[in-house]
Amino acid sequence: MHSSLAAARETGSTATPVKTAARSALPPAFAASLSTEERAAFEALRPAVRRLQVGQVLYEQGDASEFVYLLIDGWAFRYRTLGDGRRQIVDFTLPGALLGFGPGRIMSHGVEARTVCDLCVIPRARFDALLLQVPSLAIRLIQTLAQNEAIALERLMTIGRQSARERIAHLLVELVARARQSGLKVTDKGFTLPLTQTHIADAIGLTSVHVCRTLAELRKDGIVLLRAGRLQIQDIRQLTAEAGFAEDDPMPWSDDASSPGAGGTFLRPFVAPRAETPLYATRATLAG
Repeated sequence: MHSSLAAARETGSTATPVKTAARSALPPAFAASLSTEERAAFEALRPAVRRLQVGQVLYEQGDASEFVYLLIDGWAFRYRTLGDGRRQIVDFTLPGALLGFGPGRIMSHGVEARTVCDLCVIPRARFDALLLQVPSLAIRLIQTLAQNEAIALERLMTIGRQSARERIAHLLVELVARARQSGLKVTDKGFTLPLTQTHIADAIGLTSVHVCRTLAELRKDGIVLLRAGRLQIQDIRQLTAEAGFAEDDPMPWSDDASSPGAGGTFLRPFVAPRAETPLYATRATLAG
């Protein structure tokens, strides 16, 4: 057994305390979505805040955990491993993600920090009591779990049916949408994406070599450029099309996924509206 797991049972993680009394235990985007009552009830728990370093494991597949964790800052990923050590990344987690919450106390997956991560650590019994005390938080949890299911269904579809190029485009569109939703800085120039080609390969069932070759094709075609941990978005419309989405398709990772035109909402920060051809110009063309 990993030597850090004994410490995990006592502290709720293998991480170190964050020594700052002023630090909020809530991710900013998540806190902004809460009512005053919800935020007060959560803060009343006085949860510990822990820090994971890059590559540090929060818990491993098969561990027993009596804690749940709310990711405040950083990127991490959930993964499952086979007996021979092969790994499948099942999800990338961004600020606001709830970790360690499942049907039982035995973890079906592991979690590893991809960047430095700060996490709010809450004993499971106190978290359960909070949901009973503030039912609206329980409803939010149901919504989060439903969104996680939507992400899992999308990943299953893309791995089972899409080409390598489509899979990579689909994953990048997903991460752009989720990064924006988590309050991370995403502009028309791109955003920080702290993933290697190996992480991408392990998430969508490809080899690192195949990912490298496909990213090179996307770069050559002027769609995206992934370099030194930053994704530069060169043609978001084409990237979305490569992923298999039409502009008006709902995005399954967004809060407004069921709303008509959610795809257009996703594109709006990245591209200028399409210019409408003036009626007089059309008539002039026909007349000529």
